[in-house]
Amino acid sequence: MAHLEGTLAEMLFADAIYFLLAAKGETNAQAHCFVETTTDELHALTGLTKKTLRKQLDRLLQMDPPFQFKEEDGIAANGRLLKQCHYFELKQRPCVQKPQSFMGNHWGWVLAQPLPGQSKTSRFPYAILNILMRKPNGRFTTLKELQKRIQKRGTHKLPPLGQVQKALTFLQDLNLIAKEDEGYRLIKAQFDQNGRWQYEKLLATPPNKEAVQLWQWATQEAPKRAELAQEIVALGQFDVLTHGKEIFYDLAQIQLETDLVWLKYAVHRHRHRAQTKDRWQKCWQLFQNRLNQQRYGMRSAKVHLKFFPQASHHIQLELPHHQPSELRWGKLVIWVEDGRFTATGIGRAETILVQLQQQKTILWQREIRYEDSLVRLDLTAVLRQPNNPVFEFHASAPKPLKQFSLDILLEAEYIRPPKNKDVY
Repeated sequence: MAHLEGTLAEMLFADAIYFLLAAKGETNAQAHCFVETTTDELHALTGLTKKTLRKQLDRLLQMDPPFQFKEEDGIAANGRLLKQCHYFELKQRPCVQKPQSFMGNHWGWVLAQPLPGQSKTSRFPYAILNILMRKPNGRFTTLKELQKRIQKRGTHKLPPLGQVQKALTFLQDLNLIAKEDEGYRLIKAQFDQNGRWQYEKLLATPPNKEAVQLWQWATQEAPKRAELAQEIVALGQFDVLTHGKEIFYDLAQIQLETDLVWLKYAVHRHRHRAQTKDRWQKCWQLFQNRLNQQRYGMRSAKVHLKFFPQASHHIQLELPHHQPSELRWGKLVIWVEDGRFTATGIGRAETILVQLQQQKTILWQREIRYEDSLVRLDLTAVLRQPNNPVFEFHASAPKPLKQFSLDILLEAEYIRPPKNKDVY
């Protein structure tokens, strides 16, 4: 565990050193295992820069026993002698046995390369392989478990599912893992192949130009929604050309804070359905059905304000039994009634100045005229505050107005959170 989790460089460099100890290490009279190596050899195994190699070696030198290494001058030019005084003790401890062909056939170097179509490297492919190597041969690991166990050390936020899916696709394209209904399993026999050759072959495979153009266009239109659309496509195993654009547009209709978990639930349920033309429509319908089953509404008491003989009003508005974490949307609704205009068609020059405040902060104000029959104000962001906000509503006319009134209330819609069995 001291080397199976961490940054890409930490995991890769430790594998290279222990591979060298196993492949060509020697033992001295004190039962210390040692190996002589060079910067060029380490670079060939890992692809790491000289600066990063030095940093990672210093890390191993500074670790506590039994993981600590010692460094001495080597015999060869620019050689370094690396000594592990507790090597045989470590082999008796619980540890993951990796085939020497993993590093010997350059798979470590391959996993340190950027994923196809990306400029930066990712730690996810390496971390995923480390998890799968801990499993008994042939045992599957679910996507949910992989996403949870490859998160960075010391963090609580799960890595984005879209990035995890890209790492899994990369490993599948290299034939290092196989996917079945239960999840993903390691194909150890693939380590016997030359990793560099497999990676170069993958890069030489021409990408689907139409799919690339679709996501390029979507990224220009709405970058975050395009990333989410690619995640949904991967999670549900949808055909990009058939459903990609439709998924991208439909995602604009959902409230991410409350709806996304239900959408992923529906997508996960449809991941093995036949690739028909209406496959996404059926998935979207399941999602809508779930929303209809779990949504519920809430309203504050409606307040009726007359402007004769009193020309101004100050009232408080608050939603009863408010649940910020379940809120889909919330709004202020104002109904305008001008009896004189309704009866005679004659308008009036006077306007009503309305204002909404929260703790002396003005959130909104505008003038309401007789032509306004219904006015709505979106308050979703404010109502998502942890505490139930209390609003101050002010309405004033320049003079008392007969036959003029306002009806005001707060209205909200909520979604019940999914139970554990429904969470994906």
